[in-house]
Amino acid sequence: MDKVFFIGIIIGLITRLIMLNLEQKQYPTQPNVLISQLVLAFVASCLGALLVPALIERSYTSITFLSLAAEQFRQVRENRRDTLTELEAKQLVKRGNAFIEEIAKTYEVRNYMCIISSFFTVGFYYLITSEFKVGSNIGLIISTIFGIILAFILKKLFSYFTCSHFPI
Repeated sequence: MDKVFFIGIIIGLITRLIMLNLEQKQYPTQPNVLISQLVLAFVASCLGALLVPALIERSYTSITFLSLAAEQFRQVRENRRDTLTELEAKQLVKRGNAFIEEIAKTYEVRNYMCIISSFFTVGFYYLITSEFKVGSNIGLIISTIFGIILAFILKKLFSYFTCSHFPI
């Protein structure tokens, strides 16, 4: 359990790091924004990694924690929107409310991507070790590869749906 939990966290963080440089307009190069995004990615990854064992043991209170985290991520979105709106008055070239809202949504959704990638990585580990009787170490390797591939798939899907033709 311990190894796959840490693998799930690492895959969630890798997912966030892969999506970090997706677009220039997100400007995650500011140190305080970068650190806050990595901390939120860590929290989201922990939640995703813990969700599978909790569901297997029928501990449905973990869903409460997941809903609390979703509320926190919405609060991060609101904070990001408020910050960008305040900065808008100081900008030489105005970006507009729609642009600011897109950035705020992107910050929120990226946290959910961390949850998804760590959840499916740990879930895939449990699936292949219990159903296909794969050894623990081999299962860790396979689920790690699966998680990294999933991270790149999520990045591709995310970049496809955030282009100007398909607004979120």
